Amino acid sequence: MAMLHAGNQHQKEQLLTADHWLCMERAKCYTDVYRETEGEDPSTRAAKALVRTFERMSINISPWELLVGNRSSRDIAPPFAPEKGDFTFIFKYQLPELQKFGYFISPQDKRVLLQDIIPYWRGKTVRDEKVEKFTEHGLNSQLNFSLIGLSRIGKAFGISTLARLLIDTSGTSRIKQASQFLRLLAHLPRNLRGLKAGTQDNIIGRCRCIDTQAHIVIGHKNVLQLGFRGIADKAKTRLADASTDEERYFLESVILVAQGMKDFSARFATLARKKADEEQDEGRKQELLEIAGICDSVPWNPPHTFHEALQSMWFTQNAAIISYGAGSGITPGRVDQLLYPYYEKDLAEGTITRDKALQLLEEFIIKINNNVVIWPNIAGVRLNHLGSDIENITIGGLGRDGEDATNELSYLFMEAIMNTRLATTASFRISEKSPSEFLRKVIEMHARTNGPAMFNDEIVIQALVNDGYSVEDARDYCLVGCVEPSGNGNTFGATGGTKIYLPTVLDLVFNRGKTTFFGNVDTFDSGDPASFQSFEEFNDAFTKQMQFLVSSVARATNMRDAIWANKFHNPLISCTIDGCIDSGKDMTEGGASYNFGAIGAGGLGTTVDSLAAIKKYIYDDKSIGMKELISALATNFKSREPLRRRLSKGPKFGNNDDQVDAIAVRLVDQFCEMCAREPTINDGHYKASFISYGLNVYEGALEPATPDGRKAGAPVSNSISPSNGAEMKGPTAVLNSLAKIDHAKIGYGDSLNMKFPAYLLHSEKGSESLEQLVLTYFKKGGFHVQFNIIDASTLKEAQLHPENYDDLIVRVSGYSAYFTRLGKEIQDDLIARVEFGNF
Repeated sequence: MAMLHAGNQHQKEQLLTADHWLCMERAKCYTDVYRETEGEDPSTRAAKALVRTFERMSINISPWELLVGNRSSRDIAPPFAPEKGDFTFIFKYQLPELQKFGYFISPQDKRVLLQDIIPYWRGKTVRDEKVEKFTEHGLNSQLNFSLIGLSRIGKAFGISTLARLLIDTSGTSRIKQASQFLRLLAHLPRNLRGLKAGTQDNIIGRCRCIDTQAHIVIGHKNVLQLGFRGIADKAKTRLADASTDEERYFLESVILVAQGMKDFSARFATLARKKADEEQDEGRKQELLEIAGICDSVPWNPPHTFHEALQSMWFTQNAAIISYGAGSGITPGRVDQLLYPYYEKDLAEGTITRDKALQLLEEFIIKINNNVVIWPNIAGVRLNHLGSDIENITIGGLGRDGEDATNELSYLFMEAIMNTRLATTASFRISEKSPSEFLRKVIEMHARTNGPAMFNDEIVIQALVNDGYSVEDARDYCLVGCVEPSGNGNTFGATGGTKIYLPTVLDLVFNRGKTTFFGNVDTFDSGDPASFQSFEEFNDAFTKQMQFLVSSVARATNMRDAIWANKFHNPLISCTIDGCIDSGKDMTEGGASYNFGAIGAGGLGTTVDSLAAIKKYIYDDKSIGMKELISALATNFKSREPLRRRLSKGPKFGNNDDQVDAIAVRLVDQFCEMCAREPTINDGHYKASFISYGLNVYEGALEPATPDGRKAGAPVSNSISPSNGAEMKGPTAVLNSLAKIDHAKIGYGDSLNMKFPAYLLHSEKGSESLEQLVLTYFKKGGFHVQFNIIDASTLKEAQLHPENYDDLIVRVSGYSAYFTRLGKEIQDDLIARVEFGNF
């Protein structure tokens, strides 16, 4: 087994052992500049704030780095963007819990946060204005804290389930749980205010619309080709033809941030020379001088060498995250395609060796794993773990000419991922023209790390063409966020953060427009379910409720996006994206060549199983009455355990059952068509997705019992995968069920998670079986598949002795994570996923 290069081993250990901090440098600079620039153009304000941050933030070069560029004052500290508002409310209500969870904050930073940053942004954030608009237009869904409302929720969920929303009872003794519960009661007013503030992302029907316009592929291709000098020159040329003040302000801001990038890089060049003067080791001195020379050139100029290209990419990636703040899913894109020309040239000229390139790639992989989102710990669901702010890299696939573009760097990236053994989110494009050894190598990667996700080029490209991409641009797609396909540096799509929950649609039908957890009449009365005479009549009510939610969440997202377009621009990222300089518009205003919105759907498997149970037991067999079912769901099957067990043994999605699968096909088709009919504010349309972001445990915590026998508060199904325990006929049946869905209609993708025992990779036959499984599924029309190849016994052992499994990697939803850093609820959900051993 290959080992990490020594310097990279040090960097990996530093990454895994470093404390997590809350750094206020970026937030303080932005707060100061926005205070000073009230009334100025949003592009100008953003550019000035970013340049101030570049000028004043702490910079560092560690003893082992060959690629430089940090995003905050500490090794692990996500840049905090107070203008968004999402993290501001978390700090306001959850700071003690974050500190208890392991986040550190200096006394000075804490004073700045509480006395300067939060007070200035009160009423000015995206979140503040978003909530105000939602209220004005009747789109928000406030929690019902009346005695009647609390009583109904208590009956539907039970006290213990509700307590998990506010305290983490996982892995604790009964005595400690009791102590935590007493502390919860003592701080109940504050906790309830925090819960209420946290649910302001929810709109009618428990839909979700977060503050961040998340998940973007930035235009590394343009930075590599032009450098920021070339980008500035392009903006200056376009400035001469500017016809409005808004165009002039935007283009001037592009020139300002481009110069800021040059000056920021120069700070690292100066620091590298200073360290070289102090360095005693001659080898390290030469490395520091080389770093200085590279930072003098890139990313201001186009790179000439592989090292320069990788430094330019990392520096741009890092700066983009500083500009946007954490929680954004900033994506490097097709790294093997972007970097290969420089590697090929250097190799031919003898200025780099394969081993040196591997060393640089290992360091790049380590650096893109330094990505944390600050989220509260709710219902035992720990989302603020290392690796949670995904920087997805795309490898392999077709080129713009339609020919296979797999190259030597594709394999070198695989080697770097295996050597680092980190929670790298890596997406591997598989086409009918991919070399057979490419897929085999992806399968073999699982023997050393979990995480590779595989995508079907033929289906993804067709989906992008369906949505309006040219075929050449479609072939050049990247994966952003978890599994969402997007154009390569030419698209503003905001692929994450807007969602409906399909089990909630059922809840609305049963309660005639009212959600159980929130307790308000959110939608409309679709009729008394007990009066429905057929499954088609029930399904018609379900479809109308789903349409109402899709239209509502699209309206809400358009309101949020208008706030960004009017007040919060990002000239740095925008200037890298095709179309923005030409149009003279920021990406938030529709400047990109392609513009889309996203609406996700959660809990497909749970909902399909529930609809199948309703069809069978209520309408086909007539063995259960609708009133009996609704009463059982409203009390979480209290005193009705035989009924729950009967429902849980009903027909399930994922078993190649044509009747059940037909329900899934119709539901997916309807949802995709509904999304495509909704326009965005930038003359685009919405695209559907079926992904969980690793949130299916949290999402289930707010869902009442469902007709598939699932109890209230239990996880809902993950992404487009069948429900845990539903797959009874093996992996082939699962793939046959999923292949009946037209995945080319799902513009922003879906995620299929499968789990296999580790022994499969101990033989050539096992590897070949997995390879054929992928190829067969893709030939049948599948979009994506990813495996956790690990034994349940290993996961259980890691729960008991986490200190021995620091780098145990699992695939959560569409992204990878360190198993021991996940909350027990998510760990249990991963363990519960079916483990297939035979085909």
